[in-house]
Amino acid sequence: MARSLCILLIACFGELYAQHTEKLEWKADRSYAVNQYDTAFGFHQFHLRALSYTRDQRIAWTITLPERMQRYIAASVYDKSVLDDGTFRKASPDEIDINDHKEFLKCPELILDHAIAVADQTSFLLLDKKRGTILADLPDEIAAAENFYVDSGRYEITVNKIACAGTLQHGAEFIAPCAGYLFHFSGSVLYVFDRKNKLIAKTAYSAKSQGKSKGAGYMKAVFNGKNYSIVITGRVYLR
Repeated sequence: MARSLCILLIACFGELYAQHTEKLEWKADRSYAVNQYDTAFGFHQFHLRALSYTRDQRIAWTITLPERMQRYIAASVYDKSVLDDGTFRKASPDEIDINDHKEFLKCPELILDHAIAVADQTSFLLLDKKRGTILADLPDEIAAAENFYVDSGRYEITVNKIACAGTLQHGAEFIAPCAGYLFHFSGSVLYVFDRKNKLIAKTAYSAKSQGKSKGAGYMKAVFNGKNYSIVITGRVYLR
C-alpha cells in the first residue's frame, strides 16, 4: 500500500513539474511574383490561412483565421540568396517558411496557462488554449487613432502594487500578463482583460492625455486605470 502511494505521488509530482513543449504554427498560402528587374528571381507572397497550437509535438487544435487576417499580405520574401563564393542561387520552396518570417506580428505571441494571445497588423486575437475558440477578435484601429512609437524602450505595469515590466524594440506594441490581468497595447489602443479573459477597459492613445514626452527623442506615455497603471518610455532616434 505504501509503495503504491509513493509511486502515485511521484507520478503526480512528475506531471506537475514536467516541462512541456508548446508552440504556435502559422499556415499560409503562397504565391510567386517574378521580379521585373531581375526575372531570374522573384518574391514569395504569403496570405495567412490557419493557426495551430502544438503541445508536446502533438497538434491540439487548428483554427481557420478571420477573413480580415487572410486578406492581408503577411510576408513578401525575396528568394535570391548569396552563396559563400559570391554567386547567387534561387531558394527552394522548402527553405521559405512563414514561421521564419513573422514580420506580420506586431509583437511576439504569448502562450498563457488558459489562453493564447496574438497580434498581427490587422487585429488582436485572444484564444482559448484548450480548444482554440476565439475569445476576443479586436480589429486594429491605428487608422482612427494617434500612434505612439519608440525605437527602443520599456513598459512598466503596476496592478495593486504588483509590478511587471518588459523591453521594447522597433515599436511600443506589447502583450503582457500581470497579476492575473492581460494587457495589450497596439501602438494606438490599450486593451485590458480580466482573469476571465473579459475585456474590461479600452483606451485610445492621445498625445494630449497620455503623452508625457520630455526633450528631443525621449517619449513617454502613461495610462491610468481603476487599479492599474502603465508607463511606456523610450527613445526615437529618427523621425
